[in-house]
Amino acid sequence: MKTTLKELHLAAQYLSAAGICYVNHQEDDSHTNLGWDSEKKKLLTHAFGSKKHQLAISLELRQLEWLENGSLKNAISLVESTHLEILNWINDQVLKQGLPEYLYEFHYELPYPPIEDNHRYTFDSVEISELAGKWDIGLHAFQQFLGELKWSSPIRIWSHHFDLGFYVQIDRTGKLFMGAGLAVPDTLVDDLYFYVSGWKKGQAVETKSFGVLDIGEWRSDWDGATLAAANMNENLVNLFLKLTKDELLKNN
Repeated sequence: MKTTLKELHLAAQYLSAAGICYVNHQEDDSHTNLGWDSEKKKLLTHAFGSKKHQLAISLELRQLEWLENGSLKNAISLVESTHLEILNWINDQVLKQGLPEYLYEFHYELPYPPIEDNHRYTFDSVEISELAGKWDIGLHAFQQFLGELKWSSPIRIWSHHFDLGFYVQIDRTGKLFMGAGLAVPDTLVDDLYFYVSGWKKGQAVETKSFGVLDIGEWRSDWDGATLAAANMNENLVNLFLKLTKDELLKNN
């Protein structure tokens, strides 16, 4: 899984760079984040330009796609093309539309060596299907949780840390917020995992003294709760979100 995750994380940077180049910049960096289409199994940029262009990655077809008003206009294989060939292809699409030059430049660093011009992507079919399935569970569970509470928040994948998540106000005063998502393996958990953290007046809520959860756990090494994504379903993830939300409200 980790190799496929790394390769897809790297490939997603083509999309993030497009957001930096063509989407109106936002203070929270949300112009760089990506949508997840659970039906078509695609990562997508925000729409940009008069024709509502999007750059997308089809996980099923292993290809980078140029969309116009949601329709596929052109594509290039991620596994049969080199990094340099992909960059040239993107700039060809951009030139055809009269858009400014596409720049593969970032204001953040990834935890990998710089990608080389001759890099070709490799994906394991089982691993990529498993990841898509986890994103589906996360997206639907987050939609269910927010919908039941009549709360609204974008649910997006952030290209820097590659987590699918949302951030929403959970109290009436507007001081307490909840961030939640599906994260890739890191120093907290060595596998995909769901997480919840609280924020109050711009500061992380200290959760180490919170009570025991029926599902998941409040961490002793981080202010927040985690839940291993293995064997999870939408209802269990929704329950995890509800329990942690209640604890955040009860303790603040």
